[in-house]
Amino acid sequence: MRHETRLQRLVLAVLVLSGTLSQLVSYTGFAVVLFSAVAVAAVFDLRIREPEAPRPFRAWGYPWAPALFCTVGFAIVLNTIVQAPGVASAGLGVMTAGVPIYWWMRSSGPAKRR
Repeated sequence: MRHETRLQRLVLAVLVLSGTLSQLVSYTGFAVVLFSAVAVAAVFDLRIREPEAPRPFRAWGYPWAPALFCTVGFAIVLNTIVQAPGVASAGLGVMTAGVPIYWWMRSSGPAKRR
C-alpha cells in the first residue's frame, strides 16, 4: 500500500472520530466552496497570463457566468467566516495542516514515492 493511501486513511479516521456528521459536512462544505471558487477564478488568471494559449473548451457565459460563480462562492465563504467562525477556523486549520504534507510529497517526487 502506498504511503499516500495510508496517510489519507489516518487523516480520515481522525476526522471521523473527532466530530459529528454535521460538523464534518460543515468543514468539508466550506473547503469545497472555497476551492471551487478559487479554481473558477483561475480561468481569469490564465486568460490574462496566457492570452494566446489554446482553449480546449469554452466557459459558458464567459466572463459573466464564471464571475457570478466566484462572487457567490466567495460570499458564502465570507458569510461562513462571519457567521460561524469556529467552522471556518476548523476548515482552514485542516487545510493548513495539509500544507506540510503537500510540500513533503512534492519534494519526494513521483519516482521517489514508489
